[in-house]
Amino acid sequence: MSLLLGQTIIRSTSAEGSTMTGPDIAVTFSLLAGATILFIGLVRLGILVDFIPGPVIAAFMTGSAITITFSQLKSLTGISEIDTQDPAYLILGHFFQYIPHMKLDAAFGAAGLIWLYSIQHGCQWLAKRYPRYGTAIYMFSIMRNGILVIFGTLIAFLINLGKDTSPISILESVPAGFQAMGVPNVNTELAAAVAPSLPSGVIVLILEHVAIAKSFGRMNDYTIRPSQEIAAIGFTNVVAAFFGAYPSTGSFSRTAIVSRSGVKTPLCGVFAAAVVLLALYALTPAFYYIPDSILAAVVIHAVANLVSGPKYIKRLASVSLWELFVFAVGVIVIFFTSVEYGIYASVALSIVILLFRIARPRFWALGRIPLASTATSPPPSSDTEKPPLPAPSDNDEKKHQQYLYVPESNPSLGHLVEPLPPGILMYH
Repeated sequence: MSLLLGQTIIRSTSAEGSTMTGPDIAVTFSLLAGATILFIGLVRLGILVDFIPGPVIAAFMTGSAITITFSQLKSLTGISEIDTQDPAYLILGHFFQYIPHMKLDAAFGAAGLIWLYSIQHGCQWLAKRYPRYGTAIYMFSIMRNGILVIFGTLIAFLINLGKDTSPISILESVPAGFQAMGVPNVNTELAAAVAPSLPSGVIVLILEHVAIAKSFGRMNDYTIRPSQEIAAIGFTNVVAAFFGAYPSTGSFSRTAIVSRSGVKTPLCGVFAAAVVLLALYALTPAFYYIPDSILAAVVIHAVANLVSGPKYIKRLASVSLWELFVFAVGVIVIFFTSVEYGIYASVALSIVILLFRIARPRFWALGRIPLASTATSPPPSSDTEKPPLPAPSDNDEKKHQQYLYVPESNPSLGHLVEPLPPGILMYH
């Protein structure tokens, strides 16, 4: 969502004669997207989520993860010549072009990635080796991001002692409190700027939230009502616009952490909000020396898990080459253009394939293969005075004859197929 919003802001503010600001566009996006999603939820249109194919969601998440990872290369390495708003392929090309221009930030970024992946894989190995300490090991594992930020900030503070300018890029001043609280200033210019990205933004917000809810519902054996979830995320974004927020949705990483931590009710959100408010009002001076390269390492580590691996691609290919084609088109379009166009391309291609399948369905004429007769003998009677039942006749056996129905062109069983009785046609 951040990536899509960033592309919308750059496109709108760079237009000739534009007087719009990034925060205004972000708040307008949040309000309009939230209102649209709230309407969808209230009129019970959550069923529409079921019509968005899995390969489209996987392509969107994979393409976004790749694009976000490449966009962090500037902060990770300190190469100022990289334009993070370019398509992913240009960012990658410029990275290799300007590798000699890397700064001290690269050492922080590389050390951060090594720490994050070492702790992740090391804790997984330890949890298997020492299952009795699994909970403690897991809790240490999920603290790896916080530990990295704390120690990275401490080192950055120490190397900046006595210096007027920082040798690395740092976060610097973070305003305390709610600086943009108020009624959103929405006008026709802002609405027109947001409108082209609104459909894809609505899709992203709904997909991420409902996909997370459904996946954890399956894991923990409870049922999700998509319309209720959609209404909730819509209401959240409408209210958030009055606090100067930009569009937000669910998070796989946060949901996984609270789930593994034993959280059972939404009360967790109250405690999380209290910590955020405390940080927003009391801890912002401590954020000054956070290195940008450390934050980039955290982001890369988080989104890299969203890339669909070879196992998923192999499964797609085994199910349908068309599904694999939809996935590939979505990822490629996102890589060479933007997330917005990738979503549109993969959804449009899925609709075309669906319509083609409806208009030209595959069908086969079926024949039958006789199976062994299932006629059974009568059960033994315990009453000796009653005469035994008669033995089943040929007609009875015929009545219980079972058949296996397969296409007449079946490569394995076709030579065993016999025609159906006269006057009957059977198709699959």
